[in-house]
Amino acid sequence: MLPPQLQRPWIDSSARLFINKEIYPEIEHTPIIRQGKGICANEERYQKVRAQKMHKDFAEFIGVPASSIDPRDIPVIGVAGSGGGFRAMVSTIGSLRAMHKAGLYQCTMYEAAVSGSSWALAALHTYADGNPHLVLDNLRLAMRENMFSMTSLISVRMVATWRRKAMMTGLIEPCRLCQAPPFSIVELYGALLFKQLIVHHEKHADTETTHLDPHWVKMSAQAKRVESGDQPMPIYTAVRHYVNRSVFADSTSRHEYQWFEFSPFEFGSAEHGLWVPAWGLGRPMADGEELFKLGEMHFGSIMGAVSSAFCASIKAMLMEIYLVAPASLSSVIGQLVNRYDHDTSVSHPIPPYTMFNPFRRDTSRSSDPRRAELQEHSFLSLMDAGMDNNLPFAPLLRPERNVDVIICLDSSANIELMSWFSRAERWAEQNGVTRWPWGARPWKAEPLLSDASSQSSFATYAARDAAQRTEESMPTISVIYLPLLPNSSFTDPEFDPATADFCATFNAQWKPEQVDKLADLTSANFEQELERIRMAVKDAYLKKKAYREYLERYG
Repeated sequence: MLPPQLQRPWIDSSARLFINKEIYPEIEHTPIIRQGKGICANEERYQKVRAQKMHKDFAEFIGVPASSIDPRDIPVIGVAGSGGGFRAMVSTIGSLRAMHKAGLYQCTMYEAAVSGSSWALAALHTYADGNPHLVLDNLRLAMRENMFSMTSLISVRMVATWRRKAMMTGLIEPCRLCQAPPFSIVELYGALLFKQLIVHHEKHADTETTHLDPHWVKMSAQAKRVESGDQPMPIYTAVRHYVNRSVFADSTSRHEYQWFEFSPFEFGSAEHGLWVPAWGLGRPMADGEELFKLGEMHFGSIMGAVSSAFCASIKAMLMEIYLVAPASLSSVIGQLVNRYDHDTSVSHPIPPYTMFNPFRRDTSRSSDPRRAELQEHSFLSLMDAGMDNNLPFAPLLRPERNVDVIICLDSSANIELMSWFSRAERWAEQNGVTRWPWGARPWKAEPLLSDASSQSSFATYAARDAAQRTEESMPTISVIYLPLLPNSSFTDPEFDPATADFCATFNAQWKPEQVDKLADLTSANFEQELERIRMAVKDAYLKKKAYREYLERYG
């Protein structure tokens, strides 16, 4: 029996999927809010199982006998995929295909993603079962039609009834309660993304078929192959734009982006130290108790939330223009942004995705001010993490994950102008991360306006870190940076993703040959750097081994 708030004729049939115990057997369980900055027990078990599974593959990748490797010395490798719309999805899959061929993907512990690369992980961990070739096969068919076209919108309605319900349940989530979060265009966007990218297309002779497993609507269902250690653990990222209203009256209101992560195990924020099981996400909660027993948030809604770049602030939108505008116009934009910095920074013309806040507490709030502030609100608004950093360093820098190598697959536009590394340093400094390689840069990047004031301190960080680091210190994290660039050795040496029209961030319709062209370029770029990557990974292994042996001897 649906609660009264859900008994609305126009959403009744779809809403009933949220109480279908065949799809949501965990519906009878009550989610327990976990507090603390550490990882959950499920992730701890996964780390151990995955390390054992990758033992032989890692030995083969660095070219040594498996018997000579202590599993404790295998470096924890994390992939960081950037935003960039469908360009990022296709280029990320191309790189992961090359990693898989080389055997490095089989040695990877984590896959973190921002925006467009999140769609690549979503496909890998649903219908593709970790096979990047299958994702590319699907993209060649799925992306021939623009997902925003009228034909695509109509086809959502024309598919089989149960499929339509499964795809569109994300749209009715805001209507589940009388006091529901405001409807956002992000929810429609997420439903269309799910329909375009997660419905599996297959071509047989002259016919095409589609398939949708109802369990693909659940992020928690992705845990099955992760728990077995067969696949890296995906981490989808989003940010909350927090404005400190307490000092607004003094016109010095501070604002910041707080990172949240979705994984098959749980959702939450290391900055706040609050977590809820993935299967409990989306239930209206208060004081740690659920108001209704409902199935978890639709995965399409998550896909939309983590890639909602169009919810950017006015300042972020102006900065996109600033980066490509001629000097005369960029000067005007710079002056405008500086003059109205606060107003343009906190104003979002398109509202972000808003959901029930699983951490809400009316009483007994935490003594931690950041945690207590989050617990005050009934709703939680999230948007594309690219608002803060287009590379997901934050989840991979968490000390409890012990990541030793970060492989950055950067499909950003205007890469040479972006300050992703300086922003990572700022986050590392604020969160007490000691292993970041201070001062590291892929090239001398021009900082964005908002980063200018923080640049001068980074040289100090680097000098301090070098002075304090001793033989007893854990090795710094190795960062391997692979930007999306043209390649003179590629089959089409003139192909430049930065200027090709079909590679534009918001292009949602690709020809099969265009999918192959970009994926083949990123595969070729990776393969060209493979031996240098292998040397960097082996060096990280040797440093980790030396550090362990030093502690055993002298510690």
